[in-house]
Amino acid sequence: MDIDVYTVALQIINTLILFLILRFLLFKPVTEFLNKRQTTIKNAMDKAERDLVEAAQIKADYELKLQEARVEARGIIDTATKQGQKRQDEIVHEARSDALRIRERAAADVETQKDQALAYLRDHVAEMAVSAAGIIIDQQLDNESHKHLVDRFVERMGGSDEK
Repeated sequence: MDIDVYTVALQIINTLILFLILRFLLFKPVTEFLNKRQTTIKNAMDKAERDLVEAAQIKADYELKLQEARVEARGIIDTATKQGQKRQDEIVHEARSDALRIRERAAADVETQKDQALAYLRDHVAEMAVSAAGIIIDQQLDNESHKHLVDRFVERMGGSDEK
């Protein structure tokens, strides 16, 4: 096996020419494509990380707002409960006051009706007593005598009530 220097040199030159041609025609575009692809992937990863950070921030904001809403809702419920309790106390107080007024008014009405009934009975008892006395003594009284007799009878009746 003889190694021909000329053939080896031609093979080296052909390999170098092929390398240079491939470098300009294939390696350079492939390298540029790979660099672009690497940049695109890096940008996508950076964007994904930014989106992830932004999503975490949005989630934290949402949870904070949710917590604030819960606190506010609790406050509203507590306020409404206190107002309801206050209104209930007011209604109970008003009802008791109304019941007391009604009781007092009823007692006053009963007392007034009692006084009216007693006055009515005194008048009628006096008239009946005078009529009975007139029939008994068979004497008709004039208005003056009648009034005087009734007044005396009422005074006696009034005096006997107080004793």
